Amino acid sequence: MTATTDTETQEKLQELTAQLAEARTEESKAKDRRIHAEEAIVALLHPGEKGTITVDPGNGLKVTVKTELGYKAEVDPLRLSIPT
Repeated sequence: MTATTDTETQEKLQELTAQLAEARTEESKAKDRRIHAEEAIVALLHPGEKGTITVDPGNGLKVTVKTELGYKAEVDPLRLSIPT
């Protein structure tokens, strides 16, 4: 169902939806930049497969990298057959 709106409401809605679309694009780009920075930090520090490293880069921030190998599987117990 589509609601009908008056001209003033329609114009405001157009403005707000354009702002929303722009904000979503900016958010996606920021997320990509954050993930890239995180991956670069991990590559630089070589934390290993499991453990935690905390580093002070000297700019007033603190970086903690925690790595861990984990595995989780959801298996339907009725379909699971274990050979005996």
